[in-house]
Amino acid sequence: GGVELPVMEGGLAIPISAPVPEIGWQYVCSKVGAMSDPANRGRTYQVADVVLGSSLAVPAATNGGVALSEADASAFVGLYRNTTTGVPVRIVKEAAGLRVERGATLTAESNSRLVTPAGQRWALDGRGGITVTDAFGRTDALARVAPWTPASDDLRAFEGTYGSPDAETELVGKVEEGALVLRQRPDRVVRLTPIYEAAFSGSLGTVIFHKDDAGRVTGFSVSQDRVWDLRFAREIPAAR
Repeated sequence: GGVELPVMEGGLAIPISAPVPEIGWQYVCSKVGAMSDPANRGRTYQVADVVLGSSLAVPAATNGGVALSEADASAFVGLYRNTTTGVPVRIVKEAAGLRVERGATLTAESNSRLVTPAGQRWALDGRGGITVTDAFGRTDALARVAPWTPASDDLRAFEGTYGSPDAETELVGKVEEGALVLRQRPDRVVRLTPIYEAAFSGSLGTVIFHKDDAGRVTGFSVSQDRVWDLRFAREIPAAR
């Protein structure tokens, strides 16, 4: 009670205890909002850097940047997964240059390293992936993955009932109208969109299915802003 919250430009509130979540979004705290303001309650946002005072020195991004050849730019473009959270990140090429899809612009410092306006460095790791280092030295590893477009029959392998003692709920996976959905009583339906193999996006967040050595689906994990590996175990295979 009475705790003040940092507020981003545009009046969006950020819980002061929020962890730094997935890469790709940069917001700078512009003012402080009172907890008594209803608009500042119950909201969470993806935040890469929140500057709370002049004591936090953020390295400035290189101005101008280096011109990349088509081949150099193509080395960055594509779909990646965060190796810790499984959350997907896509780098796209637009007329103005490279950027994180629905996120920050990327300016080249060299043909193997990019930087965001907030000082986040994206460097090719020599193995097809990218190492991301934020302005405070924290790193994330991104592995390149192929987009996945499974057929309806492929999706049936993920049907079943899944339970989580942590979430204290059950979700039932079914293929409906060619798409995999998760149903939760009484009437919640989460439609899943394939991203890369065995990984989907939906209103739950990023859903990543797990398999045993024989290739049987054993459960899935959910990654969100504040939860990176909420586990659901497969309980009852769906009847065919």
